Amino acid sequence: MGSTRGEGSGEAAGDDDEDTMVMYIMSHQDEGGKHSCVELQIELPPPKPRHNRAGEEGPVGTVEFSCFPASMNTNVLITVFTDPKWEEPWNLTHKVPDCSVKDFLNIKSCEVPEPCVRLEDVEQRAVVIVPDNYFLRFLYDVMPEFESTNPQDSGKLKETEVQRSFRDIVPCLCIEVWSASMADAWRRRKCPFSKTPGFRGNVWRLSRLQVEARGLALQWTFSAPCNVSGHITLCSRSQSGECQEVSGSRQQLHINTLREFRDVEPHPSLCVQVISEPYINLTCPFETPVPWSVDMQLLVKNVTLIVRHPTRMDFSMCALNGDECELLTPTIQEMADGKHFHISNLSAPRCLQIWRSDVSFSARVTVCPFDTCVRGRWPLAVAVAVAVAVAVVAVLLVADRRWRVKGWIKKIKQDYGTAGPRAGSGSLGTVLVLYSLDHEQYERLVSSFANLLLEARLGVAVDLWKRREMCAQGPLPWTHAQKRQVTEEGGKIVLLFSRGASAKCAEWLQHVRDSTTKYDPYDGFMAALNCVLPDIVMGRSVEKYIVAYFEDLQTRADIPQLFSSLSVYALPSQLTQFLRELGGSLGRRPSWPPYCDHLRGVIEECRLWEERWSPNAEGLRPGTHSRSESATHHSLIEMEEF
Repeated sequence: MGSTRGEGSGEAAGDDDEDTMVMYIMSHQDEGGKHSCVELQIELPPPKPRHNRAGEEGPVGTVEFSCFPASMNTNVLITVFTDPKWEEPWNLTHKVPDCSVKDFLNIKSCEVPEPCVRLEDVEQRAVVIVPDNYFLRFLYDVMPEFESTNPQDSGKLKETEVQRSFRDIVPCLCIEVWSASMADAWRRRKCPFSKTPGFRGNVWRLSRLQVEARGLALQWTFSAPCNVSGHITLCSRSQSGECQEVSGSRQQLHINTLREFRDVEPHPSLCVQVISEPYINLTCPFETPVPWSVDMQLLVKNVTLIVRHPTRMDFSMCALNGDECELLTPTIQEMADGKHFHISNLSAPRCLQIWRSDVSFSARVTVCPFDTCVRGRWPLAVAVAVAVAVAVVAVLLVADRRWRVKGWIKKIKQDYGTAGPRAGSGSLGTVLVLYSLDHEQYERLVSSFANLLLEARLGVAVDLWKRREMCAQGPLPWTHAQKRQVTEEGGKIVLLFSRGASAKCAEWLQHVRDSTTKYDPYDGFMAALNCVLPDIVMGRSVEKYIVAYFEDLQTRADIPQLFSSLSVYALPSQLTQFLRELGGSLGRRPSWPPYCDHLRGVIEECRLWEERWSPNAEGLRPGTHSRSESATHHSLIEMEEF
């Protein structure tokens, strides 16, 4: 039909015969940078005038040319026109298939080897091997794209062997390999970890929640390397660390994209919580001062809440009853110091919640007017009586009036029933355990620890087993009586340190210099410090004190230097030595190993809890405070300068 006159030539072919014309065919490829042009001489009937073409249909000839160079998986623009002009220029875009087409596998640019992946369980790493002169790249099979902070994910790697830690591998992590010597080479992708269940937990570990407050809008982005399902809510965090969901704030979790909560009050107790079973991520973004505060007055069953706020705000409140909260309509008075909410004849000793009602989402502040054991404040007369009692005891000790001291101790035992849980008659010694109630999970750990001591045939005194008794007496008298009893029996006092205990101890010592702290003085552990720290500071009877801590929850360096002269044990690794000094016996009891395993399990649960509720755990470090606490501590025992 036709013949090729040359590639890239622009010269006309043949004589000016009316039966001959020239056709130009050009290809243009942007992605590969390849451009070609061919010139063909073809013999066709001369063109007829347009008015004589009526009724003529169908092609008058065919031209085929299949030698244009093109890159795989690209678009090629084909342009055709003739001289003399037969028709308008013709344009066509052709899609060149990729290397997945079976017939293309023998093309050199499609010859890409599959990466070899080897899992090494001992070293906890994956080894990826590719041939020489090939590029390697890690990427995540997720949309929108995940912005990784791992240096191995920052670009292409020209290495024959790449090692990647198991901690940095997720099921949707993929590997791309392509030739380093060929421009626009085809890439082979492989996702070798998609069916390995052990890497699923890394998805949550590598995910992160970013929150930013912009006025009354709270913007959030949950970045995750793989698709995850779950929801995100606002929640109001209490002093115990638990976070109660704010009604109406729940949203479906979307990854790697910007979302927001609107009409949100910026309050330090208001947090953002992501829940994707079984994982929880909590972030408390507001660093601003508390915009409003609540004080309380109690007279029998009549409660007055005083809400202080600098600008105009509206509030609502309810009374907690189990999981429900009954809405209240108190009498409101506008006073100079704020709004006074009067509630008469509260039917039961219930806790109250108050929140702003003029915004869509507000933190809820919980107050418990009848909780006089921990959150309440002792009347001044009781505090004075305690101080006088301590002074009297000190005078009696100086005068060596032992019979009066013993009589006083017996009186306390008779009146208050201070004897804590003890082992049977075969117990080898008595132990008083003093600890800081950092959170409920840590309290469970202390209970398991105390049961382990009982299993070692030791008598154990701990406040969590005598809480009603301690509330009736007050933390200071109860702790003082327990200390006296254990001392008389030749037992030991165990100071069980945690982050909260270290922080409170540091604050107690700081009082000597500036008399200011934000920890509640009627916290049971603060009362315990008033009983034991004077002995340690003055070097009195230090042989009866032992320090212990759970090594997975904190380090020895976190324990104040003041206790360096005492025996310090890391648990559970030094459990045997610890029990030996207490006088306990492991014996050959078949139930002992399960108790040890149970303790390790509870320690791990506690560690995971503190990781999930990290903002609260951070608040337990020495030198940091929860902004929601506002109590002032004054030591109940004055000390000399030291």
